[in-house]
Amino acid sequence: MDNKVKIIFILILSVFLIYGYRYIVSAGPKQYEDIPVSEFYGKLKGYPGLFILDVRTPEEYREVHVIGTGRLIPVEELKKRMDELKGLEETEIYVICRSGRRSVTASELLTSHGFKKVFNVTGGILEYKKMNYPVGQGGPLPD
Repeated sequence: MDNKVKIIFILILSVFLIYGYRYIVSAGPKQYEDIPVSEFYGKLKGYPGLFILDVRTPEEYREVHVIGTGRLIPVEELKKRMDELKGLEETEIYVICRSGRRSVTASELLTSHGFKKVFNVTGGILEYKKMNYPVGQGGPLPD
């Protein structure tokens, strides 16, 4: 019985150490900024040359997108296509997806690769469309 208690204690301690370490490592400060759709649109109106990175699929992009999107790279492909963004490390990059989840992943990936001015558009294209901001449909995919 005494050995069973020791083994259970060691297992519980191991689980705590592993998950506790992961939490501490991932709990560092965010390196990107969240930006609400309304603020993003205000910036877009004031500066139409904003660099927008859409991280949805081509099919989702064709259905509806922010007019003037600079690049479409699905989040699943972003890591291997990071070289396509070379030279933009100091440029403001506004990352958008459908609802704001994939853009968080993409924003984290971008900052981990040295991009300094990354903004996650919270709410994604769903919120953007809900606010009745102008959207595009169909058309050619951005580079």
